[in-house]
Formats: sequence, structure tokens, C-alpha cells
Amino acid sequence: MNTKSRNKLKSKLNKFLLNLRRNKKSILGLLFTAFILFATIAGLYLIGREKIFSPRALDNSSILTITPETADVEVGQTLATQIFLIPQDNPVSGVDVILNYDPDIISISSVNKNSNCLLGDFSYNIDEGAGKVEMTFLGFEEGDVISPVTETTALADISIQALQPTSGTMIYFGYEYNSTTDTNIGVLYDNGVVDSLYEQPNNLSITVTENINPTPSVPPADETITIKRAIYRQAINKLEVIAKDSLNGEVSLLVYNGDQSIFYGELIYNDKANVFSRSFVATEAPTEILIVSSTGLQQSFAVTID
Repeated sequence: MNTKSRNKLKSKLNKFLLNLRRNKKSILGLLFTAFILFATIAGLYLIGREKIFSPRALDNSSILTITPETADVEVGQTLATQIFLIPQDNPVSGVDVILNYDPDIISISSVNKNSNCLLGDFSYNIDEGAGKVEMTFLGFEEGDVISPVTETTALADISIQALQPTSGTMIYFGYEYNSTTDTNIGVLYDNGVVDSLYEQPNNLSITVTENINPTPSVPPADETITIKRAIYRQAINKLEVIAKDSLNGEVSLLVYNGDQSIFYGELIYNDKANVFSRSFVATEAPTEILIVSSTGLQQSFAVTID
């Protein structure tokens, strides 16, 4: 580089440094504004990831309850329970539920969102080792509230299997007053979402006794199960099942989508038609059903899609 070019470059550099000193305050202001904006966005992102609600801001507490409150079952039997939400003054836009239990005494067979629950975004996790079930119900879609709950509604259907006899074991909600990371009810309030659960939800007390009439390992030779119909009607999201058990005993229904059980319940016996049947709302298309009699006889059947 010749002397003329070096002098020209030096002149430009001096001019740049002079302008930098003159605009120092403006540049610092822009950097500070950018930092605040970044911190705000990062904070919102973390809150969204953790699903943390603002703590108490309302006078009346919404209510979560598990039904039944007490139950007596035998080892090997399955107990059907439900989680209910009772809103108070404000629409509920989201619920976090944490249930704790003794995994040596009972196990969680299945967790399903109740068909009447309007909070469409549902997820859950069962930790059998820790004895914990975590459920999240959200009424949001792309950040907008689309289906808030304003009336008493069933949130979830939970099946519990008894493993060991005990004089008493509890299923209880993980709850700490004014905490935003445990069981919570998020309601719409003052252009935001606040926690409206201020009271410990009720517990479910279970007594498990020995099975004095265990299920026979080999069903009676003359017992048969005939599945007459299993149709899933896509237009109305309903599965219709009709079956016949020659002994007319209690019949359980398991519904599968692939390898995963998505529904468990009892078929209802119709004395006049001499068959068991049930029609219920299916949250996702089933592929197969399994009928299990009280004596242990099983019969599977592929579901027809209509």
C-alpha cells in the first residue's frame, strides 16, 4: 500500500472514530434496548416451556376432585376413577394435575382424557417407579384460548389396578399452597392466566384385600364369547361394540390403537337382547378391541372403520 492510500485510509478511520464518539450515547441506548428486548423474549419462552402460572390473584378457589373418595377392591381388580374440575368465577384455560401413589400397592393401568373435556391439548406421563402421574390439559391453540371451561366437567378417566393387600393406601394430589409448579388451575384474569387453586384437593383412600375368589386360570370349557360388531364411525367419533358371552357374566372391554390401550370399561348387559353392548366417544380411531370375561376368557376383534 503506497503512502497516499495509507493517508486516505487513516483519514477515513479518524472520521469513523470521531462519529463513534459523537454517537456513543445513542449506541449505548440501542444496545440497552436490545438487551431488554432479548431478556423479555427469553423470559416469555421459559415461562411457556415450564407452563408456570402467576400465583394467587383471585378471591375464590376453583376445585379439583377425584371420585370416588373411598374404595374397597381385591387384589387383581381394576378400579375406575375420574378427575373432576369445578370452576368458580373465571373461565379455566389450563390444568396441571400431579397424582402420587404407592407403586408397591397399586398401579395405573390407563389414563385418558374424558370425552366431555373441552381442553383439547392433553398430555400425560406415568412414572411407575416413583408412583406419580402427571397430566396437562390446555385450551390453547397457537397462543389463543379456544376452549375455556366454565362449568363442572370430568377431565380424565383413570384405571387403577390393585397389586397387594393393604388396610389403606392413598392417591393424593401433589399440591403446595401458592406454588406454580405443582397441581394448578389456570384461569383467564386481567389479560393473563393466574392460578386459581388455593385448597388441597381431596384424596382417594383405597383398601385392598386378598382375592378370595381368584379368576380361574382356565375358563369353563362351555363358555364362548362372540363379538358381533365393532364399528368406529369417523363422522361422529363413536365406537359401537356388541358382544355375546354364553355365561352372561361381567365383561370388560379393552380398546387398542396399535399396541397402546386407549380405553378401558365395562360392556353393559341387555337382558332383552341377551347381549353386551356399548357406544362411546373415541378420541382417536381404534384398530382392535379385546373382550375379557369374568372367568378370564378373551376374544379379540378388528375394528371396522365406517
